[in-house]
Amino acid sequence: MFAAVLALTASGLWGSSYFLGGSISRQMPALTVLFIAQPLILVGTCVIVVARGLTPHLGAAAWGVVAGVAAVAAMITMYRALAGAAMGVVAPIGASAAVLPVLVGIATGERPQPVQLLGVGAALAGVALVARAPGAHGRTPRPAMIMALASAACVGVVYTAVPLGAQQDATTTLIVQRITMTALIAAIVLASRHQVTVGPGSLGRIALIAGTEISANLTYTLAATQPGAMLSVVSALASLSPVVTALIARQVLTERLSRWQLAGVGVTILGVAAAAAG
Repeated sequence: MFAAVLALTASGLWGSSYFLGGSISRQMPALTVLFIAQPLILVGTCVIVVARGLTPHLGAAAWGVVAGVAAVAAMITMYRALAGAAMGVVAPIGASAAVLPVLVGIATGERPQPVQLLGVGAALAGVALVARAPGAHGRTPRPAMIMALASAACVGVVYTAVPLGAQQDATTTLIVQRITMTALIAAIVLASRHQVTVGPGSLGRIALIAGTEISANLTYTLAATQPGAMLSVVSALASLSPVVTALIARQVLTERLSRWQLAGVGVTILGVAAAAAG
């Protein structure tokens, strides 16, 4: 139960981070946002590592690299998707990220209860309904849908790699993931000769993104390493972050969803509740 609470907390933090990142990416390139945010996240992660102590583990480091590369791809594609379409439609598609870790968990011997599998299936069905139903402002642009699905696939890799690395050493996984992300984004900026220009008013918002990202990663790692925690269930709960993004957008940006899309969000929430109850 505690692992479920931690996973849901992580989903809330990630959902808030996606909303902030998507909002600011409507004013400046997503690559600029990531280039400024990642060093801040790396510094915060280093503070956590120093506090917890670091015992380098080669296997955990390898999973950290995988998680880092996948996370960069996921964030770039999701920020661009959120900047190019209604967040209330695009964001819930990301909840399908749970598919990969659920399959990996079952393949490695996990046996979720029937109600948990039913809940995961309902959550994914709700996401599909939100994605396919026409919204209050018409259908979502195809490029935004494609980027949202690509982001979901990459997030699924992150949700799988982080717990597998954390089983060997959580702090090594976290620090290597962030080092990989920071280095990769810096390399992309240099290779593309991207001009990084940030106004003073945007720095505080980017710092807030960094803070929520640090908290979400730490919380998810703790959830995945709780005694008896199952990757298939923890990842399904954490994957609700895009639904949180959609709900925040509905309140803050007054985005309107169609009845079918609202029904999809409701089915997703009920599915996650069933997975947690199990």
